[in-house]
Amino acid sequence: MDISEKGFVSTRAGDVSDVPAIQVVARATWATAHAGIIPENVQRQLLGHEWTGDSRPMGVRLLTVAVERENAVGRRFYQRKGFAEVGERRVELHGHSMTFVECHRPI
Repeated sequence: MDISEKGFVSTRAGDVSDVPAIQVVARATWATAHAGIIPENVQRQLLGHEWTGDSRPMGVRLLTVAVERENAVGRRFYQRKGFAEVGERRVELHGHSMTFVECHRPI
């Protein structure tokens, strides 16, 4: 994404080379987005895992994301991006129980 001098934003399809920048944004915003939802010690453990980027495997037609149920900002974001909420699942992460909303979008 580039912001021109006139304040316009342009976007392009992401690729594996974008992973480091996405990691920076995720680490900078994670605590605010999940404050009061996921305990800070669990957040640190989750963000401590390595993130890797892959190109889309041939034949993949559906993108799936899981958003913490109480993360209203995140859920609205994915809804605006064309994701449909298809169900919920409860997950135990580092001793903390959370409910995720599974969202799908054709790609």
